[in-house]
Amino acid sequence: MNKKQIKMEQERAFELVKQNKALEAREIYQKIIDIEPNNDSAHHMLSFTYVLNGEYEPALKHITKAIDLYKCCADYYNTAGSILRDLQELDKALLVLKQGLVCNQNNPETYNNLALVFNDLGQYDKAKLCFESSIALEPTAAFVHFNYALTLLKTGDYEKGWTEYEWRHKLASTAPQLPLQSDIKNKRFILHHEQGFGDTIQFIRFAKLLKDNEAAEINVSVPEPLERLIKTCPYVDQVNAEYMIGDYVIPMMSLPYIFGNQFLTNQYFNVKPKPKLPGFNVGIVWTSKKTPSNNCIFQDGNRILPSLATLAYKSAQQRLLKAEWFEDISKLVNLWSLQPDADEVGYIKKIDTKDFLDTAEFMTQLDLVISIDTATAHLAGALGIPTWLLLPFNSEWRWLINKSDTPWYPSMKLFRQPAKGDWISVINELTNNIKMLIK
Repeated sequence: MNKKQIKMEQERAFELVKQNKALEAREIYQKIIDIEPNNDSAHHMLSFTYVLNGEYEPALKHITKAIDLYKCCADYYNTAGSILRDLQELDKALLVLKQGLVCNQNNPETYNNLALVFNDLGQYDKAKLCFESSIALEPTAAFVHFNYALTLLKTGDYEKGWTEYEWRHKLASTAPQLPLQSDIKNKRFILHHEQGFGDTIQFIRFAKLLKDNEAAEINVSVPEPLERLIKTCPYVDQVNAEYMIGDYVIPMMSLPYIFGNQFLTNQYFNVKPKPKLPGFNVGIVWTSKKTPSNNCIFQDGNRILPSLATLAYKSAQQRLLKAEWFEDISKLVNLWSLQPDADEVGYIKKIDTKDFLDTAEFMTQLDLVISIDTATAHLAGALGIPTWLLLPFNSEWRWLINKSDTPWYPSMKLFRQPAKGDWISVINELTNNIKMLIK
């Protein structure tokens, strides 16, 4: 290939990346590098195709080569910093990103990536300043606003946080018809599921505020596993009806933006309790069955970034525990698996459930639920069942920071990793608490 053909091939590969065809693009970039080993741009984009497939070691190799070839490109340092962050080499990521600022002190993406690393380190004030610097340089960058929102919410700044959180609609095409300038009275609403099962379980509580303001009808659209559970919510009129009419269609997670942050902690599912099981019985969720999101990407301005589904998957991987860590606890109490399709574990009993209502009804027979951050934990909390939630060091925004309880669910106690990756300390604390509970 001559220079012109190589340029055309690079453009074709870039279009393939934008179409979520990273592996096809990779083949083209590799052929270009075979012809031009010192093509820094091809090394950069080849690195990016590895990132999209979760292959961080080869990604780091190629971005390092790109930087060696062209030592002052802020975009290259940004990619390298993001890869090092994925590899949990946070101190190195900071150094690389700061070098990127030396190359270009007005690069908004560098400030965004620095903010993400500061978040991971628990340095939230520094993270906010970096997000604000990024937004000042590029006010319409939806992904930066979204990241900023998560930090604001995590640190309890709900007023500003929910406003920034609305930028997610620019990423996922879920823009609501918000009734901010209209009277809710006598209006019909369709609330629709957004993001994960747990999010809907958490935020359906805000339907009460629509009812309190004399909404005429509240209809809800949710995935099938949630349907029977949501039908037990007293503030909902129809769920997944064949014909639902609404004056306003609203993603459920926009309701706190509309009404302001109100925790509304009363139980909001009418699930008929069953008799308690004999002995001391604990429902448990120790792992997530989420599968990779097929490397989906979205575009935000000139950026090509992992999708929200990809980010949710990567977050879920931080919560995986091993069943054998609970063997000692199984000698103290009866353990029941609350996760569908769980692997067989000899000392954890299995139950047969088809949807979240089945799980909810079984939960009413238990004395305690122990769970990683999944929809099951939200369900237990919403039912008012004593729940112990196991959180990674850098947990999701909804659990705030440095707290052992949560205003969302009064019956829930939080057990946090004292350091990144340290689940053993959490399990030891859990075991000690179980021993005190059953004395």
